[in-house]
Amino acid sequence: MNDLHDAINQAFSRFDEGDLDGAEALYLACLNRLDGSKSGAYRSIMHGLGYVKCGLGEYDSARAIYEELAALARAGQDLFQESIALHQIGMVERLAGRYETALLRFDAEYAKLIAWRQTLDEPSAPQNEQQWNAHVSANAYEKGYVRLKAGNVVEAAKAMAQALEAAKWSGDSICLACAYRGQGEIELACGEFDRAARNLASSAAAFRSAGDERGALEAEQLAKSQQLK
Repeated sequence: MNDLHDAINQAFSRFDEGDLDGAEALYLACLNRLDGSKSGAYRSIMHGLGYVKCGLGEYDSARAIYEELAALARAGQDLFQESIALHQIGMVERLAGRYETALLRFDAEYAKLIAWRQTLDEPSAPQNEQQWNAHVSANAYEKGYVRLKAGNVVEAAKAMAQALEAAKWSGDSICLACAYRGQGEIELACGEFDRAARNLASSAAAFRSAGDERGALEAEQLAKSQQLK
């Protein structure tokens, strides 16, 4: 199993380096080593393969992968994993330019998150509260980003503010970095360049604190591309 875990990590590294064909081949090889679809390894491989399909622009294939994961979660009455799969389906629809459909999927994700939280024995326990806020932040970020792409800047700003507020309570630097970047992108669209510069700098700092140098550089490059200082 350790060998399989290493192979999955290697596939993700290929994806992260931009070698989509190599990543796909490795994920498929990992998939062929499994019996059945109920293991966590199967879920990890399928999530990775879904990202690869998105990177290749094969949105129908990516959607089918995440719909299968959602169906498996429903069959196992796993509300949390179902919410994750719905989030990924929303991401696919956003990448495919199907913005209204994407928003419907993110609304469905949020409903599952609420249902999941209601099953917790101690929803206000620090670990549960942080996990809740991390996923609420990611959900609101996507809603904000979709609305920005669709040209609805006012609603985008409202959603991104919610994403940032939840991110601050999540203890998750990546959530915080993404929310700050989203805020910066919306402010760029509104011509609020000074505020955008501050939020993009905060995004870069949060990415670096999470060890994500590429994310930090992308935030800085976004600022530079708009001639921000």
